Amino acid sequence: MGGKVEYDHDLESQANAILQGIGTDMKITYECILMKIVNKELSLEDLQKLTKPVNEKRPASELYGFLEGKLWISDDFNEPLDCMKEYME
Repeated sequence: MGGKVEYDHDLESQANAILQGIGTDMKITYECILMKIVNKELSLEDLQKLTKPVNEKRPASELYGFLEGKLWISDDFNEPLDCMKEYME
């Protein structure tokens, strides 16, 4: 993975706007990605798939399902929150 990378300031602005909308920023997101790499929760192969230049054509097998089994949702995800019970009755 070497070579020259052009920095896209417009892309950074778009990402910042999205991240601010969910209450975070680029620094925190960057640190989270680094922690996942260090803790081996995100493999280098997966990172390479995520960071391939957008102008490279990717096979569908690379795009879909490569994070399968690496993310989970709690069994009670759809259950009402305790703090909302009085409003749900």
